[in-house]
Amino acid sequence: MGKENITVINGIDIDKALVCFDGDMETFREILSVACQDADAKLSRLKKAFEEKNLSAYQLEVHSIKSSAGIFGMEQLAEHARKHETAAKEQNMDFIVSDYENLSEEYKKFISEATIYLGK
Repeated sequence: MGKENITVINGIDIDKALVCFDGDMETFREILSVACQDADAKLSRLKKAFEEKNLSAYQLEVHSIKSSAGIFGMEQLAEHARKHETAAKEQNMDFIVSDYENLSEEYKKFISEATIYLGK
């Protein structure tokens, strides 16, 4: 599966993503696969931090989502996670509570589409 099939992941900027991987589509796929394998654990840690109102742990997890999204050319998801990271830094639980499900669902959608792309 080459660059032309990556369009199954809505919102991806594959050209931007490939810059991070020196244009190597195989490396892109390998790292994306690792991200997909880690997604359930990441979502579990995010949910736990959210439920416990552990803003330090929450900030760490949304930072990770932001970084991964940026590497894979998912600018909208990266920006969404950045807003949550900032809210955690500022201890803005109102924003986090009001938007947690939206962020979680957006990340799940990205992982689901990436999994389809990878053929898993």
